Amino acid sequence: MKIREIEAKILAAIGTRGDITIAELSKLTQLRVHVCRNAIDTMLRRNMIFRRVVVNPCALGNSIYVLWFSLNPKHSARRSKFLKWIVDHDSVGYLGEFEGEYSFKIDIYAKNINELNQFMADLTTNFGEIILKESLSCMLSFLYLGYKFFAPQSSQRSAIQIGALGDATVEIDETDHKILREICSIRNLSNAAVARKIGIAATTLDYRVKRLRERKVIVGYQIVAEVGSMYALGHAAYAHRVRLTSLEKGAIDRVRKFANSDPSVYSMTHVVGSFQIEICTVGDSLASKSAFCRRLESELGELINCYSSSVVVAHHKMNSYPFNRLSSPI
Repeated sequence: MKIREIEAKILAAIGTRGDITIAELSKLTQLRVHVCRNAIDTMLRRNMIFRRVVVNPCALGNSIYVLWFSLNPKHSARRSKFLKWIVDHDSVGYLGEFEGEYSFKIDIYAKNINELNQFMADLTTNFGEIILKESLSCMLSFLYLGYKFFAPQSSQRSAIQIGALGDATVEIDETDHKILREICSIRNLSNAAVARKIGIAATTLDYRVKRLRERKVIVGYQIVAEVGSMYALGHAAYAHRVRLTSLEKGAIDRVRKFANSDPSVYSMTHVVGSFQIEICTVGDSLASKSAFCRRLESELGELINCYSSSVVVAHHKMNSYPFNRLSSPI
């Protein structure tokens, strides 16, 4: 089964505008309103995509740490318990599974090094014997570019960026924390349903969400493709990790420019660690992956000191606001 042309066109057109209205999408794609609505409903119903609110945790005073690791197959019986512990942890925003040297990646949100040390200590105490290899980095920025690959001629490139961007830290109140926790953890739920769940008026929710966007706490809405569904539709996702020969701003800017222009790239992460860049791509064949690697070598070859790539197997958790910051239950 292949992704339909209309679905591909819509995915590419939405890009990083996950909050786009059906009317706006119709105008952008030159498709009828009912065609756009039916295509979106079908993709949601088939679990091909989900809508994700993107919060910049750094705007709330947090740093983001990226931990790559693999598991000892001798302790495979504890795998499910381990994954549940990670998914349920309030400091973990992302858990992904991959093929290759490092089979898992998590994003850890912490306000200071003591919180990071506590997380690592808890991880080691509970599951240290099943972790074979690990690599820890500090994330500087994450750039999400959308799925241009599906219809590169009919999409416009835009970006959602989070990380240490130099903006002032924002203080928010208990109601804002409740809103962020709900809208970031519940997929495809209407604002009216979220307002009822929190116990506030829908107009209050709309006002507060707008204010959170203005203050750059909420930085965008992305449409995320479910990895398993993409495989079923003939597409695969890849993570490419790059160690650079130069860490100067000009070198990072060149990589960012390449990522922004390449049709296969849907995200780029800049970190401080053993690897400095992670670029994620999507393709419909091994040939498309090989073509991307050739473009990467052609454009940035002299900047690449070391390179590796792995297949994305699954996203087990994707939540840009996982914190349990509430003083009392909702």
